[in-house]
Order: sequence, then C-alpha cells, then structure tokens
Amino acid sequence: MAITKEQWVEIEKHLAGFFVSVIFKYGEFEITVTRGRVSESKTSLVVYVDDVIKGGWYSKDNERPKCIPDVWRKRTRARYTAKSIKDAEKVWGKRRAKKRNARVV
Repeated sequence: MAITKEQWVEIEKHLAGFFVSVIFKYGEFEITVTRGRVSESKTSLVVYVDDVIKGGWYSKDNERPKCIPDVWRKRTRARYTAKSIKDAEKVWGKRRAKKRNARVV
C-alpha cells in the first residue's frame, strides 16, 4: 500500500518542525519517525517499525520486516577518507600504496 499525496503533505508538514514525532500506518506496520541527535550540531530522522529498531535488520534479510526497503534509506560511505589515501600515497608513493592495498587508491 502506497502513501497517498495528501498523506505525504501532512507528514512533511509535521517533519518541518524542530521536535518531530510522526506516527502512521504503512500496510500492516506502524511507522514512527522522530528527530534524533547525531552529534551536538547535527540531527537526523529516526524511523522505527512497530516502535523498535533491531540490529539484525541491517544484515539478515529473513529477520527484517517487508517494509524496511521502503522506509529506510541505504547509506554507504567510502572505506578510506581522502585524507587517509593522501597520507598513504605520501608515505609509500602512489604506485606502492596502490599495490599494497588496492582499496586505498
């Protein structure tokens, strides 16, 4: 079951505030979206399915609810930062750094 355009307008209106808490039904699941602190100056939206978040949902497909791909954003980031790559190249040289670990460069 998809969220209607009117429901999206209502949800976005609630999410625009600073203290956010939105609860809605998505199929057979109850989805809760709140604003949580990532660091002192950064916040993000936290999505709970039936009022829980389980670590097993990240790695085990058979344990996760069917709605997870629709309500969670998949995030990835590089294994090495630009600074660590630059430091490895500085220490070993570009060619040797690449030979030692192809993932670095």
